[in-house]
Amino acid sequence: MSYKKQSILCAVISCFILAAMLFACSYCILRGVARQDTPFELSPNFVVLEVAESGRVKTDQVLDADKDQDIIVLSEYTGQNYMAIYDPVYYFYNEKTIDFLGTTRYFSGKDYREKTSTGIYVSSEENPIDAFSEMEKEGTELVHELLFSINPMSKLYKENTECIVNQMSLDELGDRVYIDSRDTGARDRIKEALLKEGYSITDSGYTGVRNAFMDGLKKGGLYTKIVLLPAVSLYIIFLFTCIMYFFNNKEILDLHKLHGGKRSKMFLLFSKHFLLVNAIGSLLVIFFYAFLVRGEISLQIKLWEYGVIWLFHVGITDLGYYLGFFIHYRRGREWNAVK
Repeated sequence: MSYKKQSILCAVISCFILAAMLFACSYCILRGVARQDTPFELSPNFVVLEVAESGRVKTDQVLDADKDQDIIVLSEYTGQNYMAIYDPVYYFYNEKTIDFLGTTRYFSGKDYREKTSTGIYVSSEENPIDAFSEMEKEGTELVHELLFSINPMSKLYKENTECIVNQMSLDELGDRVYIDSRDTGARDRIKEALLKEGYSITDSGYTGVRNAFMDGLKKGGLYTKIVLLPAVSLYIIFLFTCIMYFFNNKEILDLHKLHGGKRSKMFLLFSKHFLLVNAIGSLLVIFFYAFLVRGEISLQIKLWEYGVIWLFHVGITDLGYYLGFFIHYRRGREWNAVK
């Protein structure tokens, strides 16, 4: 294989190293996100807003049961023993932690559209049958049909809450509103509507890839290190590859030196194909990675951050390539001096 093809092969190896690093870092980021505590075990996309002095907003002003199909909304009402839920994506569908109580069904699209007075009984007792039966028999002002019952084992459980009602059956959203969605556009539309009505953001789940990456390093455990450390060590292997590349082509280097070739020109001769393929190939790897993770909010990296990643990788690999050249060039010069 000619030295030109070998230099291109070094660039291809560099691109594979970048891909390995990106996916190793992605694993670390996702581990960091998974370790974050979120209310009601919502996704990292959640946002919490609280009402201002202007008062609560009307439910119909913000939510449309026919259009808002990819959003989760939870409302808490200050001083009340109930909270409300709007969950057309069925995120909490399997939260029935007590069997055989209620109709054992979940809120349906029909419930939201028709604003039915349906709800979930929340129990802090180990045996809530008597209390549930009493509530089901008498009903409440807000709930006419109890769907099922939950206990502290459920993600929806919250102290001092006795029932969770259909949000669309209430005139107003709560004093504290939790919004979550896979579709950040849908989430942001609800968020902006509440902000315009005087609500303010008090908490949000996702704080950026850098914070998530650091959380992954600190809290990700052994698996994160097992994935990340080998990926980092690939750069050391790449340096060794470059050293071997120039060692295999030492005859060409020596020939140029014997004919008075300058170091800069010699390096350019061996590196121009590598530098070009490495720069373009690394850019293509980043584009491909960005395309693959476009739907994962936790891995959304800003354009300038991608630029920093590209510069860092290209800089490190170009430096490793130059070190491989310099090590052999210096050894050759010392050998000629001794000779």
